[in-house]
Amino acid sequence: MTAAPAWPASEMATLTALAETFVPGGGAGRAARAAEALGAGVSPAQVRQLRLVLRLMDSRLANVLLARHAVRFRDLPAARRESYLLDWAGSPIPQRRSAFHAWRKMLTLLAYARGTDDAPARLEAIGYRPDEPPVTTAPTITAWALP
Repeated sequence: MTAAPAWPASEMATLTALAETFVPGGGAGRAARAAEALGAGVSPAQVRQLRLVLRLMDSRLANVLLARHAVRFRDLPAARRESYLLDWAGSPIPQRRSAFHAWRKMLTLLAYARGTDDAPARLEAIGYRPDEPPVTTAPTITAWALP
């Protein structure tokens, strides 16, 4: 398997702003992990679509048409970025909603997933406490007999 080509700095800057908007703190690291994960395990056609979304968010012309302002997403203050994303979440255009949810799910998963340096602090901040000791140490799998 060949390594995925590096993403342009403009796309990474927009992805970092997107990650910071969903979960503040550590956005650059999450953006890098997202780009790496997309390059390693997602179809190239889907990656192209997600990267197109980043380019649209970074386009002043696209933002005039879609959001009624001529400012790049990454240049907006945090509150305006949140409002921008809420517009995408409730858009009548299904592709905008799908793009919003794809990025939201991936970037919040990377923010709270175990194995990342800042996940324990984030989980504690929202009041999450894992079971101590764990409910089970090994998964129990029961085979079902089909009729």
